[in-house]
Amino acid sequence: MPVNVTTSIAFLVLPPILDLARVTAWICRRLHLPRIANWLLDRRLLLRTAVSARVEAATLNDLLDVPQRWFG
Repeated sequence: MPVNVTTSIAFLVLPPILDLARVTAWICRRLHLPRIANWLLDRRLLLRTAVSARVEAATLNDLLDVPQRWFG
């Protein structure tokens, strides 16, 4: 498999997994489970950039109406 295809697959698969982890952390905080929420938020698979933060915030805000204060 060429590198470009592998990289493209990673960019398609990893962001939803990371969003799911952030949403799960938000739910854990709402359920008063801060240790689990902190553990989920401490896992970093990708480097956080300004663009990725804005995309993540827009996605979570549009899909779940999660206030921006819940995600960094």
